[in-house]
Amino acid sequence: MRNSSDCILSLDGLLGLVDGRVPLLIEVKSTWSGDHAYEQNIATALAAYKGHVAVMSFDPQSVAAFRRVAPSLPRGLIAERFEDKHYWPDLSAWQRFAMRHLLDRGHRAAALHRLRYQGAACARARDRARRLPPAAADLDGAQRGRQGQRTAFRRRHDLRRNRALAMGDIEQRQQGAEDGAVVRVVQRIAAVPASEWDACARGADSRGNAARPDNPFISHAFLHALEESGSATRATGWLPQHLVLEDAAGGIVRLHALLSEIALLWRICLRSRLGRRL
Repeated sequence: MRNSSDCILSLDGLLGLVDGRVPLLIEVKSTWSGDHAYEQNIATALAAYKGHVAVMSFDPQSVAAFRRVAPSLPRGLIAERFEDKHYWPDLSAWQRFAMRHLLDRGHRAAALHRLRYQGAACARARDRARRLPPAAADLDGAQRGRQGQRTAFRRRHDLRRNRALAMGDIEQRQQGAEDGAVVRVVQRIAAVPASEWDACARGADSRGNAARPDNPFISHAFLHALEESGSATRATGWLPQHLVLEDAAGGIVRLHALLSEIALLWRICLRSRLGRRL
């Protein structure tokens, strides 16, 4: 990984690191080529895993492939309007139309456990979702107008390309039971000592005894790798904004790892200015 001696973990390495301590939801990227050896390899790696795990993808054919090779593995589909041909360069106009309206044969073949439609689902997609049917469906923004969604979509990409949004380190003093405590919004995880962050993340007491199992996804090392490698930066659409509550002596009392999505921040700011929800 960039600016680090670490490398990207293999799936086996990730499973060994997590080791069932937290549930895993794995998004499977697709080449849209119809070659599903990838799904077979993933299913083989997950077969012996003892923890809670599920897979999801934007490609219904990929999810259908998981049904064939690992029928007991929980699987879900993420859908959207697929209107931006530059964002989906591997899909033809017809394929994007089929994805938008849930018309691909993979949508039915996948026997979904979960369906999530991002953005305003069109009437045909809502009708198809009722016919599939998955165990649970979330048609996010089903009641919103189309124009608002398209505006938010454009703004998201404008920000990722050439806009900057920064909050800086913000301090807010808290009065009351913990007089003297300070809440800080920290832009870089490196500004917080690793030992203090990890001890608080584990709920460790003064003797170092942890109250809960390690969660590798909120560890100082993981968050530091995300930031230093350039994976979680303004350029990729994410802003590190970690919340740290410090006592009067400067020790960490509470923390919350937070990577803010620029698209969400922009929509919140725009909604506040216009006085309405997009």
